[in-house]
Amino acid sequence: MRTRTLRFALAVLVATLICLVQPLRADVTGAILGTVSDPSGAAVPSAKVTLHNADTGQERSTTTDATGAYEFLAVPVGDNYIIEAEAQGFQKSSQSN
Repeated sequence: MRTRTLRFALAVLVATLICLVQPLRADVTGAILGTVSDPSGAAVPSAKVTLHNADTGQERSTTTDATGAYEFLAVPVGDNYIIEAEAQGFQKSSQSN
């Protein structure tokens, strides 16, 4: 009887530890939101926006909506990102860090 109780308590302890360790494995990510506009402040729709991580070499691209807005979700935390925007009739623009 005592062995059964000990095994049960051990099983509960192991299950509890597993539940506590899982959140520690969570990925840390953020989001980058922005707007592409021309020098007069007007929105630039359908601009191609590229997010480049200079540390890992990973790239992601999106297109601005009708209001010039774009978003990159689930972006790994880091300091060395470069965002480039380009649209027909405009000079390519780049922003780092």
